[in-house]
Amino acid sequence: MVHSEGIPKTILLLELFQKIVNATNNDYTFLSSAGYTNTYIVKDNDKIDKIFRHVFENFSKDINLEEVSKISNMTKHAFCRYFKTRTQKTFIQFVNEVRISQACKLINDEKNQIGNIAYDCGYNSLSNFNKIFKKIKGCTPSDYKNNFIK
Repeated sequence: MVHSEGIPKTILLLELFQKIVNATNNDYTFLSSAGYTNTYIVKDNDKIDKIFRHVFENFSKDINLEEVSKISNMTKHAFCRYFKTRTQKTFIQFVNEVRISQACKLINDEKNQIGNIAYDCGYNSLSNFNKIFKKIKGCTPSDYKNNFIK
């Protein structure tokens, strides 16, 4: 398509649209998680944005529920309910998705070793990182690197 011009280029574009429309779940693989979908209520933007910002800025460190609930001025139990209703996932799921998403970015850089990536993304255990990565991405970090990074 890049090298075509005129009508043939338009035809190729329409054929691409046709393939996209007819694609089934088995025809494609998501490169990132759906963790960044904006599903929160507008009136809660400031509160949820503070939480999101905190996670994005500190994903490589230990993030505990107590500090995040303090940021949102809630008890831990109230915060967990609030977060789940706004994002349709638990806070731990969200943190893990952010960390694994960052890990995928780092895996793309062929200089990074998977062991170092796990620690850079806030995991203290390589086996825990591998388990969570496989749960979220459906493959191990090594398989991801071998299959998706060429």
